[in-house]
Amino acid sequence: MSAVKAIRSADKIAISAISCWEVARLAKRGRINLGFPTGFWIEIALAVNRVVLLEITSTIALVAAELSWDNRDPADRFLVATAMVHEAPIVTKDRLIHGFAEVQSIW
Repeated sequence: MSAVKAIRSADKIAISAISCWEVARLAKRGRINLGFPTGFWIEIALAVNRVVLLEITSTIALVAAELSWDNRDPADRFLVATAMVHEAPIVTKDRLIHGFAEVQSIW
């Protein structure tokens, strides 16, 4: 299933808090242009009725730290741990995440 099809057909779309951090970093470095101040853009995205923010909990932090995975990118580790804890697939084009067999990834 494609990412667009998965997102369109989902009853709920969960966004990890670490994704908000990643968007803010990309905007600050000029790698993406949101068309609005980053905080406002994130606020608008999270206001969509079927969007749910997944906070970083102590359980997610522990799972991220204990992953048996060579990827040392903390954001990737938090994304995978969040998906594992919530038993949810990840929509990503990141090949390292696609290669991690513990979670379903969609692209």
